[in-house]
Amino acid sequence: MFGKDTRTPVSRIALAMSVIVVLALATLQAVKPAADTVLTGPGPLAPVGGAPAGWRGGQIASSAGAPQAVAGATNGVQVGYSSKHVVSRPLREFKPQKAQGQRPHEAEDRSEKIPLVGHTDMADPVMQRAHRSHAVSIAAGTVAGVNFAGIDSDGSGCGCAPPDTDGAVGPTQYVQMVNTAIQVFDKSGNSLAGPVPINVLWTGAGNQCEYNNDGDPVALYDSIANRWLVSQFTASPPYYECIAISETEDAANQPFWAYSFPISVTTFPDYPKFGVWPDGYYMSVNQFTNGQQYAGPAPYVFNRAQMLLGQTASFQTFPPLGPDAAPLMPADFNGTRLPPAGSPNYFVTPAGNNMGIYKYHVDWNTPANSTFTNSANIPVAPWTELCPTTVKCIPQPNTTQKVDGLGDRYMFRLAYRNFGDHESMVINQSVDVGGGHAGVRWYEVRNPGGSASIYQQGTYAPDSDNRWAASVAMDAAGDIAAGYSVSSSSTNPSVRYASRTPSDPLGTLSNETHLVDGGGSQTAPYRWGDYSALTIDPTDDCTFWYTQEYYITTADYGWSTQIGSFKVPNCRPYTPLSVGVYIPLVKR
Repeated sequence: MFGKDTRTPVSRIALAMSVIVVLALATLQAVKPAADTVLTGPGPLAPVGGAPAGWRGGQIASSAGAPQAVAGATNGVQVGYSSKHVVSRPLREFKPQKAQGQRPHEAEDRSEKIPLVGHTDMADPVMQRAHRSHAVSIAAGTVAGVNFAGIDSDGSGCGCAPPDTDGAVGPTQYVQMVNTAIQVFDKSGNSLAGPVPINVLWTGAGNQCEYNNDGDPVALYDSIANRWLVSQFTASPPYYECIAISETEDAANQPFWAYSFPISVTTFPDYPKFGVWPDGYYMSVNQFTNGQQYAGPAPYVFNRAQMLLGQTASFQTFPPLGPDAAPLMPADFNGTRLPPAGSPNYFVTPAGNNMGIYKYHVDWNTPANSTFTNSANIPVAPWTELCPTTVKCIPQPNTTQKVDGLGDRYMFRLAYRNFGDHESMVINQSVDVGGGHAGVRWYEVRNPGGSASIYQQGTYAPDSDNRWAASVAMDAAGDIAAGYSVSSSSTNPSVRYASRTPSDPLGTLSNETHLVDGGGSQTAPYRWGDYSALTIDPTDDCTFWYTQEYYITTADYGWSTQIGSFKVPNCRPYTPLSVGVYIPLVKR
């Protein structure tokens, strides 16, 4: 993450619900205030679903700027509200500029490494040790699409490492975020807005979201509502999560509802990761008490229905799982078939030698009925932790500096898809395949809502190069792809991807492709990543879009990023059956 100074470390899903959202979006233009209008909260509109306990004529009875326990509740749930939200100016109206007033390079005086308690290193039985091609029917492999440069360290202006490269694809645009900038491209790679400092979206908020530009950004496209979600945190107390929801599918030319959510006065919510779900925007964070001591991961959910209308929004959370728990990752919806009606969101975590699955069921009307439960601990194939005693472990050419292997957590995203006869989620982690050599361990989990199991898993390490910091996703045909960083003592940090089809042998990836080859190494900081993003185009539900960092020339903090798309040829847009609740593909 970026932004820590030396003081801190950092069935039918209710068809009615879909109808309500559509009607709400249709009326939004009539109820939204003019641009730059500031709405202080808890604001004039009662939350969707009724007035909660403490609601008093538009004001919430709470003196604290952080979530509060619900009186009489035995489930431990806490409820909070957006302290303020503003209607931003369109991003295109801000002149491209470097982020200003940033702290210098990210402090490296502490390790963000989180102990994997209960894990036992063992030989990897699912390692893929060789390159392979897809089945004969699609021997040509993936079809490359666009390939263009994203924001670089100069355009970001943060003077930091790592960039926390992230991005998402929409119907006509690609939104990329890095520490501490945002840029909107068309699908040919032409810039439509930015790069500009992320916090310009919160101009007028009058709080940390406006004054701090601290990073750990996330961009997602909500294909259910055709909206963008962009976020970053604040890294000094009081701590906020800053979440902006676009008013339309146009992230460059239309305003955002920019929300400021007070998370805590003393506990730092590090490494926020998001997932879109029909009943909420779900988030995981790593909590640090007093900004220093790891207290464990914690789940959050923000009231999506209210945020899509620009209303004062509530959120719920549960206490952190404790310092022995590894980071969580929430499920992020993909596809055209919604999750089963009433489905909870799923969070996963490395749990010893298992994968822990948690279910978050939110009740917006009666928070005391919300639940966050550990529903399964699924055995996974043995693996060895990457760099358990250091974060400086991935070699590069022409320098003794090694970079972070990120081996203590699952990597962004937990991509969810409902195929009707089964639900699937894919996720990955970086593991040691022998002697400190990094490989990508990826998983497909099926039926997380019932008898969850690992359908397939594999560790991609086909040669002597290190592969790590990956992101995985699945298209409408069930093809899986992974994008990742590659480096070794003879290979400059580069960006590649590989894929598989359902006809390939289980647990294997094929047709590795170079998105961009690096020309240099990172010489000063060790931080790398901290994440990347592989997302699916909502116009065909088949095209993968990936963004990741690399170096054009050897430098301290002079990273670049690349954005590229590709497709597995056999993929076809999903054809809905006669049952279930569907959202249409966006036609462009």
